[in-house]
Amino acid sequence: MNQRLIETASFINRHIPDLKNNIIREADLALEGMLILPGSGGSPVFVGNPPMWKENPTPQKDREAVFVLNRMGHWKTLVEAFMLTGDGRYASKVTTEFKNWVQVCQRPAIPVSSAGVYSAESQTADLIDKYDAGEPKYAPWRSLEAGFRMFLSWYLIGDCLEDTPYVTEEIRKGLRQSVTEHAEVLEFVSPRLYPGADHNHYLMEMCGLLFAAYKFPELPGAGKWRALAAAELERCLARQYTEGGGQLEGCPHYHNECLVLLLRSLLAVKEKNGNACFTRAFEEGLRQALIYTLHTCRPTGVGVPWGDSDATAAPIKSVLYGWFVFGDTELLEMAVRLAGQDTVRGVFLSSIWDCPAPERFEELMRQFENRMRKGKKEIWEAGLPLTAWFKPLSQVCIRTAWNREAVSLFFSCRLPVQNSHSHMDPGGFDFTAYGRNMIADPGRFTYNEVPERALFKSAFSHTTLTVNGKEPFEYRSSWSYGEQGVGKITELLLENRRNPGLYRIAAEHVFEGYRHQRVLITGFSEEQPFLAVIDRVDGLGREDRVELHFQVNYTRGRSAGQTTVFWEPGAPSLIIAGDGRMKPSLRNGWISEAMDQKRPSLILDFQEEKYGEEEDGLKGGGGNSDEETRYFAAVLLPMRAEGDVDVRGLYADKSGFHMELDGMTYHID
Repeated sequence: MNQRLIETASFINRHIPDLKNNIIREADLALEGMLILPGSGGSPVFVGNPPMWKENPTPQKDREAVFVLNRMGHWKTLVEAFMLTGDGRYASKVTTEFKNWVQVCQRPAIPVSSAGVYSAESQTADLIDKYDAGEPKYAPWRSLEAGFRMFLSWYLIGDCLEDTPYVTEEIRKGLRQSVTEHAEVLEFVSPRLYPGADHNHYLMEMCGLLFAAYKFPELPGAGKWRALAAAELERCLARQYTEGGGQLEGCPHYHNECLVLLLRSLLAVKEKNGNACFTRAFEEGLRQALIYTLHTCRPTGVGVPWGDSDATAAPIKSVLYGWFVFGDTELLEMAVRLAGQDTVRGVFLSSIWDCPAPERFEELMRQFENRMRKGKKEIWEAGLPLTAWFKPLSQVCIRTAWNREAVSLFFSCRLPVQNSHSHMDPGGFDFTAYGRNMIADPGRFTYNEVPERALFKSAFSHTTLTVNGKEPFEYRSSWSYGEQGVGKITELLLENRRNPGLYRIAAEHVFEGYRHQRVLITGFSEEQPFLAVIDRVDGLGREDRVELHFQVNYTRGRSAGQTTVFWEPGAPSLIIAGDGRMKPSLRNGWISEAMDQKRPSLILDFQEEKYGEEEDGLKGGGGNSDEETRYFAAVLLPMRAEGDVDVRGLYADKSGFHMELDGMTYHID
């Protein structure tokens, strides 16, 4: 048995009884066949006992449910409960389910010659059918699930149950055979499904192959699996992690999921023999990826849910694993500063079984608390810059400080998209102030081919601009878009060196003959922060109408003229003011912070009604004239409590942006 895990179990028994009780509670549900899956609404659902591995037991019939069931994540909970209690029911449940799965879910054939060479007779389309779930009957053997089983659950049979009565010679023989079959899929099939090494699935599958090699070194193929996995993970890092450290899909969720797996792979290598099978450049790349993780973390301690992402504490998990691997405490201390000790401790407890030294964590928390109590801020403020422009991903992150009360902005414009994990949101942004997210990306919610998938990906659910009520490009299906234009962030500069909070970020994109330029001006002063949104649209005809959309993370709002106030009891509020050229209105929206879960929000729309000088009274204003270029301006004002501010003279034209805010005049060319 793994001695480190034995010591971790002892540590939990002695010091963390609540965690032990929670693990046992979940393990007892698993004994009864009750699991939480995508589509079960966050509540346990009966999956069978033993599980019906090819059936979807969820009320919503979420397509992800069968995949997740076949990852056997509940085995990890059962093994942990066994390590904590010695109760053989938990271990027996794992080995019984293992025997059943091997019998019920036989692997599709891989056409490999006697020389171990992949047969040219079988085409990639056939492999996609069999190993990328082209047919539901093959779902348990999707290559991604083969990888997940290796690094999530199956290795624990050897690590934690090997020297117990529950691993018989029959189990031992079956495990060796099945792990070999898994490794063959990952060795032969995965590289042919993802030859460019540019997809998160391939990275995860190579992590699975690495775990198969290091956790089952006695298998005949372990040496070549280890070499292939290490080489391909190096290639994945080079292909998938861009300059600045961000994963190429531009979705913070997948960035952090992949990063944690890469860090876990390093842990597995170091724990086994201490010899490095990865280059120094690989480790430095992971350190750089941790920087992107923190920049795309809201001051509230959750990730920006851009694209197919969730607003969860995934950034904190990445930073914790960075500490597990590298031992550096600076980023961990910054995570505590953002998320608070309770959140960081909760994430740590969910990851404690991978921690090389659990007893060190509480000692660090006490050190951090003492420094914060004494008011020593420099260790957080000096750690990272307050701005970052990730050019390959076309994303900009700005914040006023590395603390929970900071004002922060995430802004992105990237067309064409990398893949269909991206949403239809060119020029959209996410905005947080005073410990509350105010302008939100709606998140991903589901991968199913249902109307909600299109809704959550739509420009009308994001903070974007549209023309004539049309999407910026065609939505064809959950995983398919039509032809797209070109879009990118073009500028990030400090507008006034005497006021470091005044930044200008510009982006532009082209769609259906229109050219949209969006400029954001951050007026992040301590007295009254603001975010100005200036939109210029070229190529409009006289009958074209422009709409602005703001996905607002509130459920209460009221409008008076061009000003709308959003609030919740006891929380900071937000004011959004328009320039008078468009009519504001409110509609109901949705925000999803976790897969399969959503909650109500409000969406503020500004819609252009009439066009022409005489109709809108803007004679000589420069925007809505007979020219085909129009300008629009809006300003966002975060407030610590429900209140009011004086906004006057707000407009944008070809000469620049103009606003009077509480007696101060702003004019930016």
